[in-house]
Amino acid sequence: MEDIQADVDIQGGSSGGPLLDAHGNIVGISYAGRGPLGKFSAGVNFFIPIMDAMDKLNLGFKSRKESSIN
Repeated sequence: MEDIQADVDIQGGSSGGPLLDAHGNIVGISYAGRGPLGKFSAGVNFFIPIMDAMDKLNLGFKSRKESSIN
């Protein structure tokens, strides 16, 4: 799997939190970070791309168009 590396601030214990794009879409799920102990992980944070996470969990999604038809 690939990683997304970001310098966004996250708090310790926030693994599993979303990484959002400018439109509010989830693009990744946090799993690790590196920063000063006991503080925000303001250094480097790593995310699993959302499509990789959904694939590993055997999940799919419907587009808004498909959802309104069914």
